[in-house]
Amino acid sequence: MKKLFGQNEDTLLTDRLYLDGHAYPDFLFNERHAWFRVGYLISNSTAFEVQGHHDRYVHQERFRLPIMVKQYFNTNFYLFSGVEYDFKMGNTRNPQDQDFLLDKAYKPRLDYIGGMGYEAKEGFMIEVKTNQQLNNSKLPYFGQRTNNGKNSVLSLGGRLSF
Repeated sequence: MKKLFGQNEDTLLTDRLYLDGHAYPDFLFNERHAWFRVGYLISNSTAFEVQGHHDRYVHQERFRLPIMVKQYFNTNFYLFSGVEYDFKMGNTRNPQDQDFLLDKAYKPRLDYIGGMGYEAKEGFMIEVKTNQQLNNSKLPYFGQRTNNGKNSVLSLGGRLSF
């Protein structure tokens, strides 16, 4: 998928693009989780990436849109920096009527994001990320009950696909 450090400089534009994603089947109480990423290799060690994360839980539905630049130090280890929008979707009590409707009660939250990641092998990665809220949205981070100001969060995440 990605070509780093050994990439031919004369490649076509489409050879520098990469796309990945996955959607889990609906389970337990009609929950749904899906993600995608579209990237462009600017150089042998730098990539621009847009991701999307759609998560529907029992009582809320969210869509996050990170936009970032990744700097690879080898084929596995990278640092990243960018912004992330977080949208609260409509109430999920009747998801068939409310799919992808924005909840007007909350302005989307805009965060600065930064962190580091390690892609151990194809299909397995781990990442440490910090979010720092930039705007005055009252939309809380997932797991918080309220948002009384500009918050921040530190998260550890990973992905295993097989």
